[in-house]
Order: sequence, then structure tokens, then C-alpha cells
Amino acid sequence: MEAQELLTGLEQSLAENYLMDGYEDIIPEQWKDYPLCWLAYGERDGCIRQGSPFWDDDVMVGVKNLFHDYYRFLADELETWIPLEGRDHLTVYVDPSYEDITSTLVIQHSRSLVVYSTDCKAWNLEFDTPDDLANELDGEFHTMAETTERDQGILRRAKELLADSEAREYLDTEEAIAVLNMITGRQTE
Repeated sequence: MEAQELLTGLEQSLAENYLMDGYEDIIPEQWKDYPLCWLAYGERDGCIRQGSPFWDDDVMVGVKNLFHDYYRFLADELETWIPLEGRDHLTVYVDPSYEDITSTLVIQHSRSLVVYSTDCKAWNLEFDTPDDLANELDGEFHTMAETTERDQGILRRAKELLADSEAREYLDTEEAIAVLNMITGRQTE
């Protein structure tokens, strides 16, 4: 997936949830093709652009929406790019903070495998140009994809090994526990 495709996709995703009414006159020329991306993630004073569709009386709700919209879009794109096994899906958790860092986790839900995590201030989710935003989306998408592909490969291999009785004999106890934890999503000591 190309960086510009991700940027266009994020704009379309935002357009499904937010209206653009009344903001057309303030969008900088370089952001004219991505006005909602600019309102959310373009250069601004503070963690959320006041008066934008992302502004909320409760700033924490605005911060949560800012992060959730960004990472939910990446998780949705990843799910279409890499089919997860069975009925698994990616879940986005955001622990917002106005005064401290906001923590975001993207996990493979049924197995509780962390696909991506980040801790940053809301104003760090701010970009000078659409290309800067596109490049960041691209980098984070590919990091998430590599982690997910690796975990999916481990799960497939573990299931193959456990199905093969001869291979099971060669797994030591620690390996067997790790394989079972990976498959079931449990943590055992």
C-alpha cells in the first residue's frame, strides 16, 4: 500500500464521520485535497484545533477521537491487507491524556497480541504537510503489517507442529508452552 493511498483513505474515513461545513475558507492550499486530515492532524495550536469537528467540550473525548480515528483507520486497512485467522480482528485502545502522554494499543483481539503501541502527546500527532502525514501513516502501517505477518506465521507454524505428532516430541517444555500461549492467547508461567 502506497503512502498517498493511505492519506486518501484516511481522508475518506474521516469524511464518513465528520462534516466539513464552514471550514473550507481556512484550509491551507497545500491541504486542499485533504481538508479533514488538516483539521485533525495539520499544524495547530494545542492538541486539538478549536472549533473543528474534532473539538469537544470534554478535551479528553477530542484527544481520544483524534488518536482512535487515526489508528482505527490503519487497523481497518491492515485487516483488508492481511487476513487474520478465523474470526479474529484488530482492536484499538486509547488511554487519552491532556496533561501527559496518550497511550494507544492496537491488538489482535482474540489472542491479545500487541500489533502496535505508542505513547505520545496529542500535539505529536500533528504534521506540517500532507506528505509528512502520508509518510508517517506509511511507516506505521508497515510496522503493524510486519508484526501481524510475523505473528500470523508463528500461529500457522505452531498449529502445524502441534498437529504433527513427531514434531511434538521435539518441542521442549518451554517451546510447547510458548506455542500454546500463542495459539490460545493466554499467558502461562
